[in-house]
This record gives sequence, structure tokens and C-alpha cells, in this order.
Amino acid sequence: MQTFDKNGNIHDLVERSEIEYGSNDYGEYWMFPNGIMICKGKVEGNFDMVNSNIINGCYQSAIDLEYPRNFIEPPSVSVSFVGTGDGIVAWNDTLKGMAKIIVIMNNSTNPNRIRIRFSAIGRWK
Repeated sequence: MQTFDKNGNIHDLVERSEIEYGSNDYGEYWMFPNGIMICKGKVEGNFDMVNSNIINGCYQSAIDLEYPRNFIEPPSVSVSFVGTGDGIVAWNDTLKGMAKIIVIMNNSTNPNRIRIRFSAIGRWK
């Protein structure tokens, strides 16, 4: 990775060999020498949706987002829906190895089919 200083000179930020990359059934991760780790993954499938007790007229389901590698402390997580209509996420808990979320979908979409992408940034050391 390279970066530019204020004079336009190129400097190596991190050597590629210093970044550890891995992947598994839960997604991909990049571990940087300064202790930062970035994970990304997706959850897709049919989930049991029940009438929402949070928003009237909607459906909800509790889903666990497993990270491809554990953090040493709960990371910052972002979630987006992919082609499944309108929905929102209510955070239930963010842990070192997973995020527990509640997905809320309106009743005009297929409430059982959910596709989610997530990214998490935190520390591995």
C-alpha cells in the first residue's frame, strides 16, 4: 500500500507482505501490523420471520452475523441489505466473534428471504 505526502512524494504505508489475508465460510479478513483488522461477509437465506413487536405491520427475525475471525474486543459493524427490499437493523449485541441483530422488514417484501452484507473493523491485537 502506498500513500502520498503533502509534497506529492510516494511512500510505502504498509508492505503487502505485512498484511495477513484469510477467508473461510464466514467471509474474508485483513489483519494489519498495527493491530487493525477488517472483516467482511454475507448472510443469505430463508429466516423465520414473526410479526414485529418493534414496528407495527412489519416482520422481524433475530440473526447472528459470524465474523470470519474473532476480534479482541467488539468491533464497529455496518450492515446493508442486498436486493431484498426495505429493511432496518436493530442492534441486539456486538461481540468479539459475532454481531447479534434483529432484522425488520416491511410486509411488502418477501419477509423470509434475507440477503445481508456486513463489514466489521476492530482490533486483532
